[in-house]
Amino acid sequence: MSSRIEQIIEEIEEYAFSGCKALKTITLPATVKECSPLAFLGCKALEAIAVAEGNKVYKSVDGVVAVANEEGEFNTIAIYPAGKAGEYAVPAEFKNIADKAFYDCDALKAVQLSDDLQTIGGRAFENCDVLDSISLPKTLQAIGVSAFEGTALRTIIIPKSVRNIRDYAFAGTHQYYSSSTPYGSKYRYYGNIKTVTFEKGSPIKTLSRGVFAGQPISKMVFPDSVTTIGEEALTGIAIDSLVIPATVQAIEAYAFWGGKMKHISMPNSIKNIPKMAFADCESLLDFTMPTSIETISPHAFYSCQNLNHIKVSSSVRTIGEEAFADCPNVKKVYTYTLEPVSINQQTFSCWRTANLYVPNTSYYNYYYNTQWSQFLS
Repeated sequence: MSSRIEQIIEEIEEYAFSGCKALKTITLPATVKECSPLAFLGCKALEAIAVAEGNKVYKSVDGVVAVANEEGEFNTIAIYPAGKAGEYAVPAEFKNIADKAFYDCDALKAVQLSDDLQTIGGRAFENCDVLDSISLPKTLQAIGVSAFEGTALRTIIIPKSVRNIRDYAFAGTHQYYSSSTPYGSKYRYYGNIKTVTFEKGSPIKTLSRGVFAGQPISKMVFPDSVTTIGEEALTGIAIDSLVIPATVQAIEAYAFWGGKMKHISMPNSIKNIPKMAFADCESLLDFTMPTSIETISPHAFYSCQNLNHIKVSSSVRTIGEEAFADCPNVKKVYTYTLEPVSINQQTFSCWRTANLYVPNTSYYNYYYNTQWSQFLS
């Protein structure tokens, strides 16, 4: 089935042809000034989109729609037809990929980006769920929100030219059911990326929110200059012994939520372990807490089912509610603070099963403390 739009139409809105499953080709008239990249969502048989001569905004290059910039240059891919299957090599003339340009193209398996590509827009390749191969060029500067969310990529090398990576750029598949947490329900992500490498000299300072959410990363080379690991940035990470880089000064809530690591080492530059940072890390056996930590926020290590001991460093001033709740296998708790930190009945769940170890000079401080004295011995 083919279609040619003959009327004087200036705008084609999103979902205009949604679900036209038999549509194979379509021609946009010269009058069209704006066409949503989601106009043909669900048109899985669409192999080519042509553009009539005389259109000053759009043109077709091998069935792929390009859009002109302010100077009239057609250097940005705007819409890729979902039925154009297999591999696609981006022509050298294209410097940018627009928002949602390849959205939901689930027949696209591999993309060879042009050597001069500079930007990849938000949600550009989202839900391309068989896309398992892509090489980011050394000219690339920016990667948009959810650009590769829900793809089948397994390895990512991020060039040092990239200066901005937005939220959820490489997140796994977004599940449409939610996971219950002490703070309400949150969506889970599940992906395939095993290896992430930031090239030496990368200027990235913050791993943005959810950037690798749900990816089972087993090998990661962090950016040289990273200072912040954002909310949900590395949920699902599977590095056996995770060493957080010495340059990191802050980790945000849910940063490693649901991770598969067994051991964690944190640098002395971190002062706060935020809420749910390491919650639901069911494989976690132990962690090294630096003497810089002042606050362990509520639910920081909530439901770490295999955690076997806890060491509270001497610098800690606050331990939040249920910070170590639902950790049934903890057998030893070490605290190095001379004065007992204020806690409540819900801070730990191992009162009756774990032994408490305190500084020799502080024995009676803990013995007469209403909460800390509840430990087994």
